[in-house]
Amino acid sequence: TVTNSIFGKDGAGYGNSGTNGGSIYNAGTATLTGNRYDTNTAVYGGGLFNSGTAPIANDTYVHNFSNSGGGLYNAAGAATLSATDFISNQASYQGGGGLYNDYGTVTVTGGRFTFNRSENNSAQANMGLGGGVHNHSGTASFTDVTFNWNRAQLGGAIFNTQTNTVASLIVNGGLINGNYVSNFFGSGRAGGAGIYNDQGLVNLANTSLITNTADFYGAEPYGSGGAGFFNNGGTATLTNAAIVSNT
Repeated sequence: TVTNSIFGKDGAGYGNSGTNGGSIYNAGTATLTGNRYDTNTAVYGGGLFNSGTAPIANDTYVHNFSNSGGGLYNAAGAATLSATDFISNQASYQGGGGLYNDYGTVTVTGGRFTFNRSENNSAQANMGLGGGVHNHSGTASFTDVTFNWNRAQLGGAIFNTQTNTVASLIVNGGLINGNYVSNFFGSGRAGGAGIYNDQGLVNLANTSLITNTADFYGAEPYGSGGAGFFNNGGTATLTNAAIVSNT
Protein backbone atom coordinates (compact mmCIF):
# COMPACT_ATOMS: atom_id res chain seq x y z
CA THR A 1 0.00 0.00 0.00
CA VAL A 2 1.36 3.39 -1.04
CA THR A 3 -0.40 6.55 0.15
CA ASN A 4 0.19 10.28 -0.36
CA SER A 5 3.69 9.86 -1.77
CA ILE A 6 5.60 11.71 -4.49
CA PHE A 7 7.70 9.97 -7.13
CA GLY A 8 9.81 12.35 -9.19
CA LYS A 9 12.58 12.07 -11.77
CA ASP A 10 12.85 8.30 -11.46
CA GLY A 11 13.89 6.24 -14.47
CA ALA A 12 13.98 2.72 -15.88
CA GLY A 13 15.61 1.92 -19.16
CA TYR A 14 16.98 5.34 -20.13
CA GLY A 15 20.45 5.10 -18.65
CA ASN A 16 19.12 3.02 -15.76
CA SER A 17 18.73 -0.72 -15.25
CA GLY A 18 15.46 -2.34 -16.31
CA THR A 19 12.86 -1.09 -18.73
CA ASN A 20 9.51 -1.10 -16.94
CA GLY A 21 7.93 1.36 -14.52
CA GLY A 22 9.85 4.58 -14.05
CA SER A 23 8.71 4.77 -10.42
CA ILE A 24 6.83 1.55 -9.60
CA TYR A 25 6.74 -1.94 -11.08
CA ASN A 26 3.87 -3.99 -9.65
CA ALA A 27 3.59 -7.72 -10.33
CA GLY A 28 1.54 -8.47 -7.21
CA THR A 29 -1.13 -6.39 -5.51
CA ALA A 30 -0.56 -2.69 -4.96
CA THR A 31 -3.08 -0.28 -3.48
CA LEU A 32 -2.14 3.23 -4.55
CA THR A 33 -3.92 6.27 -3.10
CA GLY A 34 -3.22 9.98 -3.39
CA ASN A 35 0.19 9.65 -4.99
CA ARG A 36 1.90 11.91 -7.53
CA TYR A 37 4.16 10.63 -10.33
CA ASP A 38 6.05 13.56 -11.81
CA THR A 39 8.68 13.61 -14.58
CA ASN A 40 9.58 9.93 -14.57
CA THR A 41 10.83 7.89 -17.55
CA ALA A 42 10.80 4.27 -18.69
CA VAL A 43 10.51 2.21 -21.83
CA TYR A 44 7.11 0.92 -20.66
CA GLY A 45 5.12 2.88 -18.08
CA GLY A 46 6.82 6.16 -17.29
CA GLY A 47 5.14 6.37 -13.89
CA LEU A 48 3.76 2.88 -13.21
CA PHE A 49 4.04 -0.55 -14.81
CA ASN A 50 1.35 -2.98 -13.66
CA SER A 51 1.15 -6.68 -14.45
CA GLY A 52 -0.73 -7.56 -11.25
CA THR A 53 -3.69 -6.02 -9.45
CA ALA A 54 -3.72 -2.31 -8.77
CA PRO A 55 -6.59 -0.41 -7.11
CA ILE A 56 -5.71 3.25 -7.70
CA ALA A 57 -7.51 6.30 -6.29
CA ASN A 58 -6.81 10.04 -6.41
CA ASP A 59 -3.41 9.61 -8.03
CA THR A 60 -1.84 12.13 -10.44
CA TYR A 61 0.47 11.29 -13.35
CA VAL A 62 2.13 14.37 -14.80
CA HIS A 63 5.03 14.96 -17.24
CA ASN A 64 6.01 11.28 -17.43
CA PHE A 65 7.59 9.83 -20.57
CA SER A 66 7.97 6.39 -22.14
CA ASN A 67 7.84 4.49 -25.42
CA SER A 68 4.42 3.12 -24.43
CA GLY A 69 2.15 4.25 -21.61
CA GLY A 70 3.61 7.61 -20.69
CA GLY A 71 1.87 7.59 -17.32
CA LEU A 72 0.82 3.98 -16.81
CA TYR A 73 1.36 0.70 -18.68
CA ASN A 74 -0.99 -2.18 -17.81
CA ALA A 75 0.45 -5.49 -19.05
CA ALA A 76 -2.29 -8.14 -18.81
CA GLY A 77 -3.01 -6.85 -15.32
CA ALA A 78 -6.13 -5.51 -13.63
CA ALA A 79 -6.09 -1.79 -12.82
CA THR A 80 -9.05 0.00 -11.24
CA LEU A 81 -8.75 3.77 -11.21
CA SER A 82 -10.98 6.36 -9.57
CA ALA A 83 -10.59 10.15 -9.60
CA THR A 84 -7.13 9.82 -11.12
CA ASP A 85 -5.62 12.44 -13.44
CA PHE A 86 -3.19 12.03 -16.36
CA ILE A 87 -1.74 15.39 -17.37
CA SER A 88 0.95 16.21 -19.96
CA ASN A 89 2.40 12.71 -20.27
CA GLN A 90 3.98 11.48 -23.51
CA ALA A 91 4.53 8.19 -25.33
CA SER A 92 6.92 8.22 -28.27
CA TYR A 93 6.53 4.85 -29.99
CA GLN A 94 3.57 2.49 -29.51
CA GLY A 95 1.37 5.14 -27.97
CA GLY A 96 -0.88 5.70 -25.02
CA GLY A 97 0.39 9.07 -23.88
CA GLY A 98 -1.49 8.75 -20.61
CA LEU A 99 -2.26 5.04 -20.37
CA TYR A 100 -1.49 1.90 -22.41
CA ASN A 101 -3.58 -1.22 -21.74
CA ASP A 102 -2.05 -4.36 -23.25
CA TYR A 103 -4.26 -7.48 -23.00
CA GLY A 104 -5.37 -6.36 -19.54
CA THR A 105 -8.44 -4.93 -17.85
CA VAL A 106 -8.68 -1.27 -16.97
CA THR A 107 -11.68 0.29 -15.23
CA VAL A 108 -11.64 4.06 -14.85
CA THR A 109 -14.22 6.17 -13.01
CA GLY A 110 -13.93 9.93 -12.91
CA GLY A 111 -10.68 11.77 -13.42
CA ARG A 112 -9.28 13.29 -16.57
CA PHE A 113 -6.78 12.86 -19.40
CA THR A 114 -5.49 16.29 -20.39
CA PHE A 115 -2.64 17.49 -22.65
CA ASN A 116 -1.24 13.97 -23.12
CA ARG A 117 0.31 13.10 -26.43
CA SER A 118 1.54 10.22 -28.52
CA GLU A 119 4.08 11.44 -31.02
CA ASN A 120 6.97 9.65 -32.65
CA ASN A 121 8.94 12.86 -33.24
CA SER A 122 10.12 11.51 -36.60
CA ALA A 123 8.75 10.40 -39.95
CA GLN A 124 9.05 6.72 -39.06
CA ALA A 125 6.26 4.27 -39.90
CA ASN A 126 5.19 3.80 -36.27
CA MET A 127 2.57 6.48 -35.77
CA GLY A 128 1.46 8.10 -32.55
CA LEU A 129 -1.49 6.00 -31.40
CA GLY A 130 -3.78 7.20 -28.62
CA GLY A 131 -2.84 10.55 -27.15
CA GLY A 132 -4.78 9.82 -23.97
CA VAL A 133 -5.26 6.03 -24.06
CA HIS A 134 -4.18 3.11 -26.23
CA ASN A 135 -6.22 -0.05 -25.60
CA HIS A 136 -4.61 -3.06 -27.28
CA SER A 137 -6.54 -6.35 -27.18
CA GLY A 138 -7.78 -5.59 -23.69
CA THR A 139 -10.91 -4.37 -21.96
CA ALA A 140 -11.02 -0.70 -21.06
CA SER A 141 -14.01 0.94 -19.38
CA PHE A 142 -14.38 4.68 -18.73
CA THR A 143 -17.24 6.19 -16.73
CA ASP A 144 -17.61 9.96 -16.35
CA VAL A 145 -14.05 10.62 -17.51
CA THR A 146 -12.95 13.82 -19.26
CA PHE A 147 -10.57 13.69 -22.22
CA ASN A 148 -9.44 17.08 -23.41
CA TRP A 149 -6.59 18.53 -25.46
CA ASN A 150 -4.78 15.26 -26.07
CA ARG A 151 -3.01 14.70 -29.40
CA ALA A 152 -1.80 11.85 -31.60
CA GLN A 153 -1.82 10.71 -35.21
CA LEU A 154 -4.65 8.19 -34.72
CA GLY A 155 -6.99 8.48 -31.74
CA GLY A 156 -6.35 11.85 -30.17
CA ALA A 157 -8.17 10.85 -26.99
CA ILE A 158 -8.48 7.04 -27.38
CA PHE A 159 -7.08 4.46 -29.81
CA ASN A 160 -8.72 1.01 -29.63
CA THR A 161 -7.15 -1.87 -31.55
CA GLN A 162 -6.77 -5.65 -31.49
CA THR A 163 -4.55 -8.42 -32.80
CA ASN A 164 -5.37 -11.87 -31.41
CA THR A 165 -7.85 -10.91 -28.70
CA VAL A 166 -10.87 -8.61 -28.96
CA ALA A 167 -10.26 -5.04 -27.88
CA SER A 168 -13.33 -3.89 -25.96
CA LEU A 169 -13.80 -0.21 -25.22
CA ILE A 170 -16.70 1.02 -23.09
CA VAL A 171 -17.28 4.73 -22.58
CA ASN A 172 -20.24 5.87 -20.49
CA GLY A 173 -20.76 9.53 -19.70
CA GLY A 174 -17.98 12.04 -19.61
CA LEU A 175 -16.69 14.47 -22.20
CA ILE A 176 -14.26 14.11 -25.11
CA ASN A 177 -13.41 17.56 -26.40
CA GLY A 178 -10.64 19.59 -27.97
CA ASN A 179 -8.48 16.61 -28.90
CA TYR A 180 -6.30 16.73 -32.01
CA VAL A 181 -4.83 14.38 -34.61
CA SER A 182 -2.42 15.15 -37.43
CA ASN A 183 -0.02 13.40 -39.78
CA PHE A 184 2.61 15.71 -38.37
CA PHE A 185 5.31 14.88 -40.92
CA GLY A 186 3.13 14.80 -44.01
CA SER A 187 2.91 11.02 -44.31
CA GLY A 188 0.47 8.38 -43.14
CA ARG A 189 -3.08 8.61 -41.88
CA ALA A 190 -4.60 10.94 -39.32
CA GLY A 191 -8.04 10.26 -37.89
CA GLY A 192 -10.34 9.85 -34.94
CA ALA A 193 -9.40 12.90 -32.93
CA GLY A 194 -11.95 11.78 -30.36
CA ILE A 195 -11.87 7.99 -30.76
CA TYR A 196 -10.23 5.77 -33.38
CA ASN A 197 -11.52 2.19 -33.37
CA ASP A 198 -9.33 -0.19 -35.36
CA GLN A 199 -11.24 -3.51 -35.74
CA GLY A 200 -12.24 -3.52 -32.08
CA LEU A 201 -15.52 -3.32 -30.21
CA VAL A 202 -16.80 0.03 -28.92
CA ASN A 203 -19.84 0.82 -26.78
CA LEU A 204 -20.34 4.55 -26.36
CA ALA A 205 -23.23 5.90 -24.30
CA ASN A 206 -24.26 9.27 -22.87
CA THR A 207 -21.01 10.85 -24.01
CA SER A 208 -20.28 14.08 -25.87
CA LEU A 209 -17.53 14.33 -28.51
CA ILE A 210 -17.17 18.04 -29.21
CA THR A 211 -14.71 20.32 -31.07
CA ASN A 212 -12.14 17.63 -31.83
CA THR A 213 -9.91 18.28 -34.86
CA ALA A 214 -8.32 16.11 -37.55
CA ASP A 215 -5.60 17.97 -39.46
CA PHE A 216 -3.53 16.95 -42.48
CA TYR A 217 -0.28 17.93 -44.13
CA GLY A 218 -0.28 17.27 -47.84
CA ALA A 219 -3.02 15.25 -49.51
CA GLU A 220 -5.48 13.57 -47.20
CA PRO A 221 -4.61 9.85 -47.29
CA TYR A 222 -7.15 7.05 -47.43
CA GLY A 223 -8.29 6.01 -43.97
CA SER A 224 -8.11 9.51 -42.52
CA GLY A 225 -10.77 11.82 -41.13
CA GLY A 226 -13.52 11.16 -38.62
CA ALA A 227 -12.59 14.05 -36.39
CA GLY A 228 -15.08 12.94 -33.74
CA PHE A 229 -15.16 9.17 -34.21
CA PHE A 230 -13.45 6.90 -36.76
CA ASN A 231 -14.52 3.26 -37.00
CA ASN A 232 -12.08 1.25 -39.09
CA GLY A 233 -13.47 -2.26 -39.61
CA GLY A 234 -14.74 -2.60 -36.06
CA THR A 235 -18.12 -2.78 -34.36
CA ALA A 236 -19.47 0.33 -32.71
CA THR A 237 -22.67 0.93 -30.76
CA LEU A 238 -23.52 4.52 -29.91
CA THR A 239 -26.41 5.40 -27.58
CA ASN A 240 -27.40 8.94 -26.63
CA ALA A 241 -24.07 10.22 -27.93
CA ALA A 242 -23.51 13.79 -29.10
CA ILE A 243 -20.90 14.22 -31.84
CA VAL A 244 -20.90 17.95 -32.53
CA SER A 245 -18.65 20.65 -34.05
CA ASN A 246 -15.74 18.37 -34.88
CA THR A 247 -13.64 19.40 -37.89
